[in-house]
Amino acid sequence: MTHNTQDTGELPTEAEFLTKPEVAALLRVSPRTLDTWLQRGIIGHVRLGRSIRFSRAALLRQLERQTIHAGGAR
Repeated sequence: MTHNTQDTGELPTEAEFLTKPEVAALLRVSPRTLDTWLQRGIIGHVRLGRSIRFSRAALLRQLERQTIHAGGAR
């Protein structure tokens, strides 16, 4: 049986959005550090009105791209 997200109103898992406190906790940084990264354009985000949200999938892709593996290769 195929799950159709249009019937339930649910977003697919790839579209999961996180709040600033959730991202700060996930990255184990202070909310202030996260604010600095936002101001400097270091971390991508989506603005919904006055709220800021982060795509979990995009955040994880960005972290993977910036990961330095053994031997210094990315």
